[in-house]
Amino acid sequence: MKLLCRKIIVLTIIIYGFSISCVWAATNCRERSDLRKDPEWSCKSAKNLMKEYGYIPAELFKTWGALELDADAVLSDKGGVYNMTVYLTHDNVSLDGKGQTLTPTNNHSGIRAPHSKSVSNISIKNLKIVNSTSYGINLKRFFRADEPCLVSESSDELTVTDWQWQGNNCAEAFLGHNNIVIDNVDIQNPKQSGIYVGQNSEYIKILNTTINGAYLGIYLESGTLKTLISGCDFTNLKNREAISIDASQYNIVEYSYFNTAKGGINLYKNAGERNDQVCPVLRPFGSDHNIIRYNNFYHADVNVAWREGKSLTNCSEWLECSPNFRDRADNNVIYGNEFHYGAQLDIHDNTYTVLDNIFYDGSELELGAKHHDYNMHGVVADNVFHSNSRIKYNNNNHFNSSWWPVEIYNNVRPDGTCVNSQCGKNANPPERHNWFLSGKAVLNKSLNATGNISVIAGGSLTINDGAVINLKSGKSLVVDPGGSLHITNGRIRVN
Repeated sequence: MKLLCRKIIVLTIIIYGFSISCVWAATNCRERSDLRKDPEWSCKSAKNLMKEYGYIPAELFKTWGALELDADAVLSDKGGVYNMTVYLTHDNVSLDGKGQTLTPTNNHSGIRAPHSKSVSNISIKNLKIVNSTSYGINLKRFFRADEPCLVSESSDELTVTDWQWQGNNCAEAFLGHNNIVIDNVDIQNPKQSGIYVGQNSEYIKILNTTINGAYLGIYLESGTLKTLISGCDFTNLKNREAISIDASQYNIVEYSYFNTAKGGINLYKNAGERNDQVCPVLRPFGSDHNIIRYNNFYHADVNVAWREGKSLTNCSEWLECSPNFRDRADNNVIYGNEFHYGAQLDIHDNTYTVLDNIFYDGSELELGAKHHDYNMHGVVADNVFHSNSRIKYNNNNHFNSSWWPVEIYNNVRPDGTCVNSQCGKNANPPERHNWFLSGKAVLNKSLNATGNISVIAGGSLTINDGAVINLKSGKSLVVDPGGSLHITNGRIRVN
């Protein structure tokens, strides 16, 4: 029997700790994420309350209730605690919390957007959300699973331009919640994530916000574009990282503070959802073109292509799931950050830029895919490594080739000495396409090398019969300690 999301259908999908309910219902204050038999509850209109009182009175929400934000509203500056959920059901509205506190009970979030209708141009500011029994702010958005526009044989290779969120074959527009500003919000100890940004959302701004004690800090769902996270604090997270960037692109994370052993930022493409489920979340591209800059990470790692090489099951049918998952997170730029107390920056996918970061207290930069054989392109330059911090290269013994056209230069200690002998000697970048070999490579045909070749520790290069490496004049082939070079009737020639 095939189930389609054309009625109110409830299916709970547990994926990496998230409970996702697939509901298509009328979009209003009473749209719920489940069909549990809650006590009868009232849905109060912000428009009516503002007209009557000039503000939203706390005494009306001593027991849990719902506020429909159908007009601009402010909470009372006289104090009080609001046991309520604010439902974002209208466009072009705002809520000024005046520093007051929401304490939603009965498995409800502090702020809730519709799951089956997109809303836009909303501002939430100056608010505290404490001990929420669900999410702090729930901006989930789901699209129908049976739409023909969601199916593509090459969906793993699509770009934002290809995807065209309007969906010519879809019954609904493919754009999620958009142009929402969350500013100066303090979220303490929610049961679920602090902020969940739903599928295909665009232009969400999360500014000057604190998230403490959450299951996970901020989750950017598939298709989310151009989120700005700026000036935020993440501390004492319980189960997972501060920010999950899951098949989400063109986001900026800046000027934020991370102090949590559960992880800082993970960029990845979730593989744990099957496309034969009712209402699966399909992911047409990876976590690409993101910028991470001017942040401080304490104990909190940053992982690019976080699920690279993991043995996963229950994947969507077009993904390379078993035995080693090929994660996707390309063209990300990471610069001007500080890593403290062992916080690591791990990069396991292609075409990255790592500039002007500072690594303290044993923090490391790790480069290279652990389980897949493909070229690694990138720039790693002008980073400073204190004390026992270093650059670490993955030893790719599982495959026979590990050519890296990566520019690595000017990575130094505070006294100006090189790190891993890979810092280079000039302030200017070397010619592109320098090759850094970290694993085993066997050359059976000629190679025209326009840049330098370095066989770094753990790497080996074998030049077989008839193969020739043609080095451009002024370029070099260097074998670092721990690396090896084997020539079997092959040649190295300088042109």
